[in-house]
Amino acid sequence: MDMTYIVNIGDKSIARYLLGIMKNLPTVTTKKAVHKKSSIIKNLDEAIKEVNDIKAGKKTARSARDFLNELQG
Repeated sequence: MDMTYIVNIGDKSIARYLLGIMKNLPTVTTKKAVHKKSSIIKNLDEAIKEVNDIKAGKKTARSARDFLNELQG
């Protein structure tokens, strides 16, 4: 039975040490966590900048139909 854990370690040197130990265990796999929150915030920041650029006249808005057509490929 596989078991998955997310462990937050506040000290980078301890985290590196423990990661080194875990990588040497034959039945343990490690994967760096991706912070979804940071990517969501980045996307929101980009969207807000685009809206502000449209309001300032630096960009032109596109219709919802054009947007949906772009999503379809």
